Amino acid sequence: MLRFRRPRLALAVACLALLAGAAWPAVAPLRTAARTALLVPSLFAVSPVRPLEWFGPAPATETVPLRPEPDAAYGLIVRPPGEGPYPGVVVSLGVEPAPPDDPRVVTFTRALARHGFAVLLVVSEALDERRLEPHEVDVLVAAVRTLQERPYVDPARVGLAGFSVGGSLALLAAADPAVRDQILFVNAMGPYYRVEDLARAATTARACLDGACRPWEPDRLTRDVVRSNLLATLEPADRARVQRLLAEPGGGPGTAPPLPDPAGAVYAMLAAPDPARFDERFARLPEDQVRKFRALSPAGRLAEVRARVFLMHAAGDPYIPVTESRRILAEARSAGVRVYYSETAIFEHVDLTGADPPLLLRDAVKLLAHVYFLLRLAERGG
Repeated sequence: MLRFRRPRLALAVACLALLAGAAWPAVAPLRTAARTALLVPSLFAVSPVRPLEWFGPAPATETVPLRPEPDAAYGLIVRPPGEGPYPGVVVSLGVEPAPPDDPRVVTFTRALARHGFAVLLVVSEALDERRLEPHEVDVLVAAVRTLQERPYVDPARVGLAGFSVGGSLALLAAADPAVRDQILFVNAMGPYYRVEDLARAATTARACLDGACRPWEPDRLTRDVVRSNLLATLEPADRARVQRLLAEPGGGPGTAPPLPDPAGAVYAMLAAPDPARFDERFARLPEDQVRKFRALSPAGRLAEVRARVFLMHAAGDPYIPVTESRRILAEARSAGVRVYYSETAIFEHVDLTGADPPLLLRDAVKLLAHVYFLLRLAERGG
């Protein structure tokens, strides 16, 4: 989820946004430039300047069901109080997100609503519990349809915005035959390309692209999410045994009793990661689980996306390596999908943190341009 960690950075981006609003009319429509200048600093809870709060009535809210038990999901709609029709956006904040009443989430969704978007924030029990399930794509498809059916939404101007894992799910939803011809845009920030690649990077601490690998130190959350989802491929008794062995100090495949597959493969991946053996070990997982992970991967599906794609990734991302977005970009462009790509140094995954002044200036301009072109598309409707 987006947030500023440093108030000074927030003030700097706000100033740049206001300057952009004054300078860009020479090369772009004044209305969109001014709206961008107002929106960007209003998205972040600790920003000292949130101009959109100065204008108009407070947004209206409602909740809508998206999926029944088990793994229930619902949508929180935050929207302008008028009749519309407004553009709509379905938002997924990914795995273990901040709750809907978190000040950062409230600020983000209400800023979009004050800007003129009907926002449907997806709240998923499975994602809250760090579980990756294929039905999360169906939840996003249901959210798109739900938003399109609202009388205050223009069904031709509905898009998806996903952060981290939510970005990958948003890309998959945009490829779903049920709605792919009805989605205007998809904005994915810090997504993964394949679950398999993310698991490889998280367990081996190496990020690879086109045969070249570099050291990459994953954040603890990424390691924990990958570990829990690999363990979830096992039967309960095998899972408990592997967890017990992993908890033993000094344990490893050489000291543990032999384990039959798939428990042996999962234990080896987690206890003694080896980049040269990862593919062979991953292939020893249950076939249905391998299919599940691949169903959760945008890889091979991007040619089915009809929407305009906006892709952004932090260059030094410790949660999902930037190589994942570069893979998405390569496949999408090869398939003829229109992609606007931004790679920045001022984010840590999806958190805006700061940088030296030259980088701050450069990447703040990138952020403003990214938002500008997305807003321009939403205004025109294609």
